[in-house]
Amino acid sequence: MTTPLITIDENATVDDAAKMMKMKGVRRLAVETNHKVVGIITDSDIIRINPELHFLIRERSRLEGRLITTEPRRAVLTGLCEECENYSGELSNVNGRWLCENCRS
Repeated sequence: MTTPLITIDENATVDDAAKMMKMKGVRRLAVETNHKVVGIITDSDIIRINPELHFLIRERSRLEGRLITTEPRRAVLTGLCEECENYSGELSNVNGRWLCENCRS
């Protein structure tokens, strides 16, 4: 996890958690109540809780065209891996599918 610890109140909505993860560039948030950590929520948890977010995130990433050129013939995309469906900041196109580093191996 990141330092300092990024937390969210236990009464926050799933949308609040997703927005905070995006804003802070993290995949996990510590959930707290009364200034005590009581759990952790991950991006995968959010997708399981609200599966339509998976579709919306993938489509938004494609529509925004968030391609970052890192090498002359290689592009990196931010979004959900088409194999494991986890969020990645470094998706690469392999045979027409956007895959995270773990799934490319």
